[in-house]
Amino acid sequence: YQLSGGSRLYLEDLVSGEDGKLVKDGQSVFELPPGTYGLTETQAPAGYNMRSAPLTIEVSSDGVSCQDGDTDSEESIPYDETSKVYTLTVANTKGITLPSTGGRGTPRPISGLILFTVAGLLLWKRRRK
Repeated sequence: YQLSGGSRLYLEDLVSGEDGKLVKDGQSVFELPPGTYGLTETQAPAGYNMRSAPLTIEVSSDGVSCQDGDTDSEESIPYDETSKVYTLTVANTKGITLPSTGGRGTPRPISGLILFTVAGLLLWKRRRK
């Protein structure tokens, strides 16, 4: 993931672990000044779809909200009073393998063409008599 605000890149090479937390150099909590940020997925885990649009994160004195560019939904990010941390959860969607298209299709056996030709010749010969 990359986290950017305006034209500035704040954090790059963020990696999510098995627990789903973004980590940069062993740190999983990031303090951001008020503003609008984009969280962009740069590489999807094996077997999952890559997000097509970044998440837009709005940090203000009222709290933190997130606009999902893929679904056009907006939500407030929950705040934990104990840890004093906002936690954003990003869902991964499993990828699917589509069948290949545009190929030659099923190979046609030459024997079918030969049988069709022989049958046509026999029919033509029979009509001539």
